[in-house]
Amino acid sequence: MDPAPTNPHPLSNWPRPLAFVFSGGGAYGATQVGMLRALTEAGITPDLVVGTSVGALNGVRYASDPAGAIASLTDLCACRRTGIRCGSV
Repeated sequence: MDPAPTNPHPLSNWPRPLAFVFSGGGAYGATQVGMLRALTEAGITPDLVVGTSVGALNGVRYASDPAGAIASLTDLCACRRTGIRCGSV
């Protein structure tokens, strides 16, 4: 008997290329980190990353190291929330 089929994420069948587009605006920066975490946990990866302002900073960090970006961006957001001066992205 075959094991039960797994249900792929709905976005996994979207046409390619798939882009993550990050907007500008300071408050959106932290929101984008949460979005990245959710998409990464769902196994969804982009073919293209674009952004403006804070979105460009998040996008370049993610594009340069997708595996490590979430943790470092989360740490950066936590530092900003507490007012502690932290290292750069």
